[in-house]
Amino acid sequence: VVGTRDQQLNLSHYDSFRADLIKALNESVALEPKTGLETLAKLLGIQEVKKPVLGDHPDFKHLRMTGGFDYHYIVSMFIDVKGSTNFHKKYTLEQIAVIIQTIVTAATHTCALFGGHIQRLQYDGVFCYFGGKSVSKDDAVKSAINAATFFSYFIKYELKEIFELEGIDNVYTRIGIDFGDDKDVQWVIFGTEQCTELTTNSLHTSLAPKVQSNAVANGVMIG
Repeated sequence: VVGTRDQQLNLSHYDSFRADLIKALNESVALEPKTGLETLAKLLGIQEVKKPVLGDHPDFKHLRMTGGFDYHYIVSMFIDVKGSTNFHKKYTLEQIAVIIQTIVTAATHTCALFGGHIQRLQYDGVFCYFGGKSVSKDDAVKSAINAATFFSYFIKYELKEIFELEGIDNVYTRIGIDFGDDKDVQWVIFGTEQCTELTTNSLHTSLAPKVQSNAVANGVMIG
């Protein structure tokens, strides 16, 4: 996003999201976005708003039948709330639940909007992949950076203002992104019987959360 804040895309198109979020904070209820992402998609020329889906990456599901390994590039992204453990010193469990739910919802839907695949949720952390068999490496990297940019903008400006109205402050996220090339990323199923995960075995899979931990508040660090 280039230019001054006033010149940048104004994400206050999330007006309905804002109203629902304030209601959720007041009533301590879970939140689901309604029209905000559809508006953003139209502004960006994105034709389809996909809902986030958790689980096996569709391009590697064949490993469930064939077993073995597959080697293919992927862009890994890890989004995490900074200092969330300290929330317990300031907020009630109900407030924390709404904070985490709001951020995780925004993260998963924004990643899905830009073509990301949600691999797993780790309480306040979201791990996702960008890329696949029919996506070029350049496009995957651009999509990951775009998703991180818009999400960080929303957290830094839009969500900050809403939280502050409700007496909640110092809520920050950090994002780490790393690219692993074809020869460096192994797709494999770990676990046994009904307890398995189709995921990647790669240094770059591990580096995404590592570099995230070194990002500044509401920042993005690229490996």
